[in-house]
Amino acid sequence: PTQIKFSDRLATFENSTWPSKHYDKIVKLASIGFFYTGTGDFVKCFQCGLGLSQWESGDDPHDEHKRLGNGCGYFNKFEKLEPCVYYAKDTRAALSRQLCDPVDCDFCKWEHE
Repeated sequence: PTQIKFSDRLATFENSTWPSKHYDKIVKLASIGFFYTGTGDFVKCFQCGLGLSQWESGDDPHDEHKRLGNGCGYFNKFEKLEPCVYYAKDTRAALSRQLCDPVDCDFCKWEHE
């Protein structure tokens, strides 16, 4: 699979056509495995291939991946971790603290299946 690293997934949203009304979801989407496909608000999980679109303001990417991801290996591993926290440098996301990405994090050391 491609887009294994959090930073690579996050980069797919940068300088893109991602709808600004869903700007608050970017870091969370990338953290739980999604990358932006470049079309509308369509995102896809690098691990399980789940594609989601037509986001509404109350939608939670975490809940949607859990509900529709059919036991995604990355999501399950991510959810089971006692998540460490890092301070995001991505000021565009307007968030100062985010969950780490198990793939990129030296602490979590997630092993790609």
